[in-house]
Amino acid sequence: MEFWSRERILRGALSPLRAAALWACAAILLGAARSFAASPHADASLSPGFAAAELTWGAAAAGFLAVAAYVDAVLQILPDPLVASAAAAASLSAASRGIDDLLAAAVTGAFSFLAAFALASATSLGRGDAKLTGALGLWTGQPQPLILGLTVGVACAGIVACALLVIGKIDRRTTVALGPWLVAGASVAWAGSG
Repeated sequence: MEFWSRERILRGALSPLRAAALWACAAILLGAARSFAASPHADASLSPGFAAAELTWGAAAAGFLAVAAYVDAVLQILPDPLVASAAAAASLSAASRGIDDLLAAAVTGAFSFLAAFALASATSLGRGDAKLTGALGLWTGQPQPLILGLTVGVACAGIVACALLVIGKIDRRTTVALGPWLVAGASVAWAGSG
């Protein structure tokens, strides 16, 4: 199976049309939320063109992350092409803000990936989740919003899993996809960090 094939990317969880619609909705909604959050204290050091590029690439990353989260929720697998596309868009978003922001995003992404990968070898955290945290680190760009997003995501996943356990929908051996929760938490942090 080719790396960029539809079968590898969507895994049968979505039709290409629905995937495109989900990508567009996520990109537009999160891009608008971040734009709204940034409007009172917009970064005066960025020209309007670079600010638009930062927002556009960041929103594109949001779209790729939303599709990856959906596939993970349905199949419990995070497709590498979607995570790689999100990381590439996030890198371009950081690069449009300047070399300092690109370096900060790269360090945040690398550290979060390495920490999650080490954790994955000792726990039931998947390697796809480790790759996802690297992309989320690139996307949020700084450690503080990443930590906030991951904390919110893991806490929400835990609360929902406990509730499902209490009402009998899952048992202790049931695995729960963490990717959608990590993406949701990081989305809140990214949109609010404007």
